[in-house]
Amino acid sequence: MDKFINVIKNFFCVTYRTGCWLLSLRRTEFFQKYAGGTAFGLFLFAGILTKLRIGMYIVLLLLFISFMINFIFDTKKFLLSIPGFLITGTYYWVTISVGVILFIMGFAGIKNDIHVIVIGYLISAIIWCILSLIANNKVASAANQLLSAVLAIIVLLKDTVFAMIQSSVLDAGMGNAYSEEIEILECAFNLIFSPILAVNIIAVALCTIKGYWIEKYNDNKDIGYQETENKKIEKEDTEQDMEY
Repeated sequence: MDKFINVIKNFFCVTYRTGCWLLSLRRTEFFQKYAGGTAFGLFLFAGILTKLRIGMYIVLLLLFISFMINFIFDTKKFLLSIPGFLITGTYYWVTISVGVILFIMGFAGIKNDIHVIVIGYLISAIIWCILSLIANNKVASAANQLLSAVLAIIVLLKDTVFAMIQSSVLDAGMGNAYSEEIEILECAFNLIFSPILAVNIIAVALCTIKGYWIEKYNDNKDIGYQETENKKIEKEDTEQDMEY
């Protein structure tokens, strides 16, 4: 049991240090001054090589480096802000998930539709949970709780809406053909929204456990505390200057 607890503690420690490391990279001179231009230049160069049909692997490498530069540059936005986490974080979640899924499918040669769906769900869930755990815990918890509430309302309303549509179709005498189409649409809806809701609930649970770890084992320090301390110091220095 103690070994299991230690594994959990070390896991949360790794996620905390990963978030701190990404933010520390974001504070370096390169990302403060040159990140945007470098990422755009690499993307443009990759586009030129693609047009010339030269070195596809080099193109993929350049695009990957450009993506990672943008990812690190945006860390302060989506790791420390609820709107940033919901918007920018979702963008990176979708992009990384699609990239990893396509890579695994191409590498393993997976063509079975069911296998693709299951692997896609698993990879997407893992990546979303990782993003939630490396972000500021209060930010990730609030964002996931908000998403869970919205998705739960959508899923609950879905049953009522589809039941009303199906009843209207039958009352209008349109036959079973439309009813089957509605059932297919409802199934597709469930395949999209229900797993996302489940992933959000899992992420909320993980953030709750990490919150306990932060309070008990990390001196109540979460990522972004250094930025907060720096702002306090700057504010105190400004107030002292005004007094003089």
